[in-house]
Amino acid sequence: MNSEKVALIFGGARGIGAAIAARLAKEGYRVAVTWVSRPDRANALVSSITDAGGVALAINADSADASAIQAAVDATINHYGRLDVAVVNAGVLRLGMLEDYSVDDLDATLSVNVRGVFLSVQAAVKRMREGGRVITIGSNTAVRTGHAGSSVYAMSKAAVAAMVQNLALDLAPKRITINNIQPGPHRHGYDGRNGGADHCTYPFKTHWAA
Repeated sequence: MNSEKVALIFGGARGIGAAIAARLAKEGYRVAVTWVSRPDRANALVSSITDAGGVALAINADSADASAIQAAVDATINHYGRLDVAVVNAGVLRLGMLEDYSVDDLDATLSVNVRGVFLSVQAAVKRMREGGRVITIGSNTAVRTGHAGSSVYAMSKAAVAAMVQNLALDLAPKRITINNIQPGPHRHGYDGRNGGADHCTYPFKTHWAA
């Protein structure tokens, strides 16, 4: 039975994160999701989960902000009393060719996609019950595909893959498992400041059916 278990999904207001939250709620988990730019999506997700008989909470937390990450973990535990699962899905997608890529975009990508992932895992496992589960959402660009303009994004996802492989050894004594999922391209609506949905799919969209 999962009726007492709690899952926190960083970047859970839409796309993959929202789908994970909805599925976990359907399986009986009490869920919390973080959002940064679309409160309407977060609130709609919470409403859909509660309307279906689940339990959900939305938390405003920017994964580029260490204090916000910690506050999200604390808010989840204060609300539900425990933490069993953490899903780290928050990320940014800023694409561009080498000669045009800005330092601001480089810093923003690494701040969320690498630093933010590490800090989210760190904050969660410090308060997670023994036997907990951590899932990070990576990308197949880390090791299996290459596309012009995606070097920084791919680098960030490769860093996460390496990070998780080694964190698994750190967490084993606590019986906490950590795994990295590497999905391929999908339509899920990155917002404009993070590259936009069209930019998200531009290397692949010509291969999709209408």
